[in-house]
Amino acid sequence: MKVDLDEATLSLDRLNIVKLRGAKGACVTCRAGVLWITQEGVPRDDLLPPGSSVRLETDGVVLIEALCASSATLRPGGTAAHEDDSPALEIPGSAAA
Repeated sequence: MKVDLDEATLSLDRLNIVKLRGAKGACVTCRAGVLWITQEGVPRDDLLPPGSSVRLETDGVVLIEALCASSATLRPGGTAAHEDDSPALEIPGSAAA
C-alpha cells in the first residue's frame, strides 16, 4: 500500500515498524515514546526520545520502529508543493501499489 503525505501523525504500539521509501528530506519528530530509525545507506541509526527530530538523508528504505508505545509526526522536506515529492509510506505485509 502506498500513501502520499503532506503531514502525518503516527501512533505506534511497541515494536511496530513503519517503512518509508522516497522520503529524503522529510522530518520525523518523536512526540512520545522512543523511535529507532534506520536509513538505507546511512552508516548510523538514530534513537529519538520525545521532542527530538531527524531529517531523512536517503530516498532508499527507511524503517521507523517504536521501542515502546510511541507517536511521531512526519513532514515532507523542502518546499515541494506537488504530491509526487511527498514521502510514500508503505505498510509492511500489504500489497504494493
